[in-house]
Amino acid sequence: MNFLIIFILMLFSIAFLFSLPVLLPPLRRWARSGFDARGIVVLIFAGLTLLLTIAIFFIVMTYVSTIVMVNKFWSADAGQSDLITEIWRRQVIPAPFSRSCYTAETICNLVDARVPLLGFDSISLRFGIIPGLITASINIFLVSWFTRPIPYKGGTTGRMMWEG
Repeated sequence: MNFLIIFILMLFSIAFLFSLPVLLPPLRRWARSGFDARGIVVLIFAGLTLLLTIAIFFIVMTYVSTIVMVNKFWSADAGQSDLITEIWRRQVIPAPFSRSCYTAETICNLVDARVPLLGFDSISLRFGIIPGLITASINIFLVSWFTRPIPYKGGTTGRMMWEG
């Protein structure tokens, strides 16, 4: 139960942090200038939040699964932190930028010998999609709230600023 509360608070905090740039006066003024501008700002911030949240959860889940795998299949005297670093970097760094070895040669030989035998593959992005969608939804609400139109003061028409 405590994990769920912490998880929800983490999603809210990520969404809030990713919606803060919309409070910059020039961007906020432009977003309030019309309905189309507000929609563009909301969609851009929601898309960026979705992509960044998926990336964050992919990296975290890959690291956690690497720690679990190393603790399960290797003894404590085999340099676990180096093993975790080697396996995690091989999974997270994209193929054009990856190297064959990130740590010592002995660690790389251990990883090369055991990881294919374990059938361990990279964590799928689906673990980040649900939190990403939740965070993007919260971000849509926050950005819409921060850029809501200012009603005219003193008038009885009830029109909003962009209705002219």
